Amino acid sequence: MYKRLGFLVCALGMFLLPAQVTAQEGDGVWPDSVKIDPTKKELLPGETLTIRLTNFKDVAGNQPKPEFMILVQAKDGKILNGGNPGTSHSLTGKEFAVGLGTVDIVYKAPTAANIEKDIINISSIITVPPEEMGKDPDYQDMPNTEKIGEVEITIRHFDVARITYHDYSHYDDGYQRGTTDVEVKVVVMYRHISFRYYQVESVKIAYFKGIETYKMKDEPEKKCTLASAKLRLHNPLLIFNYDNSGEVTAVFLPMVMLDLEWTGDPGIGPPDDIVIEPVNSYDGDVYSAAVKEAAEKSVIKTEGKKKIPDMKNIAELMRASERLTNHPDFRVTFRFTKYYFGGEANWERADENAIHKKSFTWEVNSRPKGK
Repeated sequence: MYKRLGFLVCALGMFLLPAQVTAQEGDGVWPDSVKIDPTKKELLPGETLTIRLTNFKDVAGNQPKPEFMILVQAKDGKILNGGNPGTSHSLTGKEFAVGLGTVDIVYKAPTAANIEKDIINISSIITVPPEEMGKDPDYQDMPNTEKIGEVEITIRHFDVARITYHDYSHYDDGYQRGTTDVEVKVVVMYRHISFRYYQVESVKIAYFKGIETYKMKDEPEKKCTLASAKLRLHNPLLIFNYDNSGEVTAVFLPMVMLDLEWTGDPGIGPPDDIVIEPVNSYDGDVYSAAVKEAAEKSVIKTEGKKKIPDMKNIAELMRASERLTNHPDFRVTFRFTKYYFGGEANWERADENAIHKKSFTWEVNSRPKGK
């Protein structure tokens, strides 16, 4: 370790830093410590976050001059802002000026499936001009950078299910006619917790569209469109059924309830909500009733600082939903690979004046357990 005490400036005289900063007696030296505040420390692959750096201090406890530079390097992810280091430094990463003491770093997590941890290093950039190199033996061993902090980011890899639900109805009795057409796609992220049970980590609305038209004879047509869809409720568990060879034969998927908001001139009135669930009847309404009740319960509990499966609540949800894994709409009907498969179901009812159709399509990307 080379000399870095407060008297270093006096002992070594004048030297130049990046951006031609001159450190003289009383000026202080490069940053020696920093406070690191990431907005969070767990990310999905490819997700971004902001890391705020504050409270820069030199070795004497003073704030460094604004022109002093730091280097930020991510082991596997990317730093999206900042400048490229000068060619004289032979450094990789992105550099930032200390400025008035607050620096925001924009970081993007790696996407590779085998990366579960990433390290972001923050270092001071130390540059000594060639003419000063021979004046003190300590210069010869001085590095280009000195690390002043780091932050570890956990990359949370989840399995993904995509569910598309389509509900279409049309009627025309000669006096009035109307059409309602709603389609919604959600993305469910989940992870393995026990045996063939998987916890839902998040549900996101990937796509929605909707239209309602209504016309009475001799009157102008009314029309409204779907303006927004908001998540209200979902149950927290997926259950996989396997055959003797270990292939998945059915997946009990989460029921997802959405609130809908419409804009325009409604006719009879479009639906205020929609439930993304199987479209064919099976044991009456037991699916919705059982899952709605179980959806209020968490499948994870905290003991000390650890989060572990809540087997009591899992067992209760299992009792409510286990037999529903046999629902025909949950059966695997197409398969791309052993771990990428899905199912589709359609329902239709029609009479002389009306038709009502629903479809329920899903696909799952599921990694081997423990991967």
